[in-house]
Amino acid sequence: NPKEDITYATISEFLRLHDEPLGRFIQMPQPKLRWNHTSTCNRREEIPDFVLFNMSLISPHIRLRAGIETKRLLPTMKNLPTSLSLEENVGVMGLLHLMYYQGEDQAKAAVRSEYVSDNVPIPWLLFIGPYWTPVLYGPFTPQELSVRVHKHHPSADFQDSVNAMNKLLGKPQVRPLFLLGTIAARNRLEQFIQETDVLAQPLVEA
Repeated sequence: NPKEDITYATISEFLRLHDEPLGRFIQMPQPKLRWNHTSTCNRREEIPDFVLFNMSLISPHIRLRAGIETKRLLPTMKNLPTSLSLEENVGVMGLLHLMYYQGEDQAKAAVRSEYVSDNVPIPWLLFIGPYWTPVLYGPFTPQELSVRVHKHHPSADFQDSVNAMNKLLGKPQVRPLFLLGTIAARNRLEQFIQETDVLAQPLVEA
């Protein structure tokens, strides 16, 4: 998407600065996470803008550490105001609200594709331009894993579909924002990646 991928290079470079020791994680842009990876006829999929993952010689061979969803910066961000001044901005809150549920669908697809365990929280980053916030998804119930908020399908659990739509239509919440290039963002991003080291460590040592 030309409206989003202009931010890819910047985000990728800042992530690379945290790739120490070298090979700590692998970046992959726009991976296709299939909703039903065991069916060749089912073409439903979710595509995050990035994922961070590790590989192993033992199954599962691909282990997702985190996902990233991005959007281009909003006009109100043009002069790079402080993160704090944007956290309660209605436009920012509304866009992050929609992105949150878009990312949740992607996290569910990662679980269904068996790239991450179904019994642990799944870290995600939501970027609007150079501003970002960390979120966690799951663990999901089997019923929740059947529901996509942005791309509803008839086989989903009915009650959980209703609950998901109510959340999507609900009031956006204030989320902490970090601006790439600041000390606070550097420290929080390192903390975020350190938290995902726990998911990858057994595979790195295998």
